[in-house]
Amino acid sequence: PTQGVDMISDSLGEDPAYYECGGGLEKSCEEEDDDGEVNLVTHCAVGRRGEFESRSAPPPPPSKEMTGESKKKDRKGGPSASKTIEREAKASSANDVNTIASLQSFDGHFDASDELLRLMALSREDLEKIVMGLGLSESEGATLLAILFLESKFGSQKAVWELFAGKASAWLSAQKGGTTALSALLEKAKADDAVVVVLSG
Repeated sequence: PTQGVDMISDSLGEDPAYYECGGGLEKSCEEEDDDGEVNLVTHCAVGRRGEFESRSAPPPPPSKEMTGESKKKDRKGGPSASKTIEREAKASSANDVNTIASLQSFDGHFDASDELLRLMALSREDLEKIVMGLGLSESEGATLLAILFLESKFGSQKAVWELFAGKASAWLSAQKGGTTALSALLEKAKADDAVVVVLSG
């Protein structure tokens, strides 16, 4: 509301547009503001001549409904959309880890199944190049890559895969002659260009 003081004449009360307003006289009319908007303004003569109050009607409250633009923003890039994408990404990661776990053999190794290769976005031809370069069997190569893939892609979910990845490491360690040989193999694999492509894909 805005208030202002004006002088009014003694004949104000004779104007039929004015009527009793508390202790004085009141008149309502429409006035145009600086922005060209028309507002209902109430002029009230309170008490004696010279005390004049102008009260503008309050603006209407903003609509509670989302505008089309707001809805569009929410769908395409607003906070709600971001949270939805984040939840979907976490759910997808959890599903991938569970799928890898389901592909592990009882003794801890992984076979080079089509499903495992799909999850790692690895072709069978590339797997063959890796195992030949590292001097591994196909199962040894698949197990090694599964371990490295879990460490590289799902570090935030280590509590989920740590046990079955440890079982895979124990199996691979037994195949290669102990933990020292396994550590050397892991470092060699991490420096292999073909393996790097898989882990960074």
